[in-house]
Amino acid sequence: MSEGFLSKTALSPVNSSPKVAIVIPVCDVAPYLEDCLDSVLRQTFSNFQIFAVDDKSSDSSPSILKKYIEEDDRVSALFLDQRKGVSNARNEALEQIETAAEFDYVAFVDSDDIVEPAYLENLVKKSVETSSDITVCGFFNFSDDAEGVENLVSYPNEEFEQEDFIEHVFARGRWTKSIGGGVVWKVLFSAHAIKGCRFPSDVKIVEDEVFCVNAAIRSRKFAYVPLALYGHRSRGGSLTCDKNIAAERVKARLISLEMGKALSEYAQLIMASALA
Repeated sequence: MSEGFLSKTALSPVNSSPKVAIVIPVCDVAPYLEDCLDSVLRQTFSNFQIFAVDDKSSDSSPSILKKYIEEDDRVSALFLDQRKGVSNARNEALEQIETAAEFDYVAFVDSDDIVEPAYLENLVKKSVETSSDITVCGFFNFSDDAEGVENLVSYPNEEFEQEDFIEHVFARGRWTKSIGGGVVWKVLFSAHAIKGCRFPSDVKIVEDEVFCVNAAIRSRKFAYVPLALYGHRSRGGSLTCDKNIAAERVKARLISLEMGKALSEYAQLIMASALA
């Protein structure tokens, strides 16, 4: 059993602006963790709480988290006593967020990535303006030995439909050149739309697609911010380089296809085409 989230004080006080919960799963990312946390804490939008979940790290990640807990009241962390994987780590945070029942939005950040200072400000503003349940932003890829490059995909700064979002998740239609379409780390979800949504624990990769499909079923309005606000780090040790990725992708997409029967026929065709 885990001991619950550790924080210096109670969760940050509610103010008049929307409140965002940021989920950060952590596992053996000590060389990158401070960059990640610093980028989140530099946000121009400040009404957020970080829910970091350490998945039994064997490096200094837990010590880094404890240092940040002491330094900033917006950081809280849960330290698991056995390794459960990224899906379960995120699910632990979601349980706490729903129990708190004081958050308007939920965002996900990977612990080796970074976000631009205006990341939350732009996403929250767009979501409020459009009353969107799901708001997506652009991103850039970067590595330790190369400069970041913006994603080439461009979408109008406007609302789009549920089917458009499914196209985005599975990189179809106008999103065929997209990389990492079905990931949660560049999406702002309304808390009410994803209440009860969880990541599947029986797949090791592309579990984000399943979560996104589940969220899409529960959502009615979608929006896009055409700015590269999220920085995705490319590194050899990440799960996206797993040699079993193809088999795991098929497994996850079959789950999505079954779940997606509640969506339109076109959306189901998009998901089926992703299996080819």
